[in-house]
Amino acid sequence: MTSHHAPFQPAVHLAPPTGWLNDPNGLCLHNGRWHAFYQHDPAGDVPTSMHWGHATSDDLVHWEHLPVALEPDELGQAFSGSVVTDVENSARFGAGAMIAVFTHHLDQGGRISERQSLAISTDD
Repeated sequence: MTSHHAPFQPAVHLAPPTGWLNDPNGLCLHNGRWHAFYQHDPAGDVPTSMHWGHATSDDLVHWEHLPVALEPDELGQAFSGSVVTDVENSARFGAGAMIAVFTHHLDQGGRISERQSLAISTDD
């Protein structure tokens, strides 16, 4: 929940502290804490550089914003996807690994390529 009532900032819903917000990309319970990921451009109010924002909560009302989870790299911007917690180590990255599957979007002067990518976190 936001601690202030800035214009255009909801009082109860999760919203980034700055920048543009788009798709929710994952809500998962990890080690007793909720993690929310969302498509986000922290630099402004229009989508020019897609990142994934990240926030955590104990009660789904009060949120702590964490550093960006995914940012653009040589493969492109981090577009939509989803996150799961692999409780049973099905993917063999370690029990409790958080696994994100997302679209990398690269625009090279009008030549667009997209690919599915995987990101894994084993450090909470």
